[in-house]
Amino acid sequence: MPKRIAFLSPIGGLGGAERSLLRILEVLQRHAPEIECHLLAGSEGPLLGEAAALGARVECFPLAESLRALGERSSRLSLLASL
Repeated sequence: MPKRIAFLSPIGGLGGAERSLLRILEVLQRHAPEIECHLLAGSEGPLLGEAAALGARVECFPLAESLRALGERSSRLSLLASL
């Protein structure tokens, strides 16, 4: 059975965390090409194309705006309470 790693990104854009994720994919492809990498992104954007170019299987899985907002810049407790 092949080894698999699934990554989840709430957005498909390219910020600092997403660039770090692309770097991880690049290193895995170079040093452990037997591992299947999958990326699920909560919205369309350049992250999906760049991850696919690195060999990851990508899919957009649209998230509700209330879930996409659960990022580092939001007040998580108040958002969780509103869900």
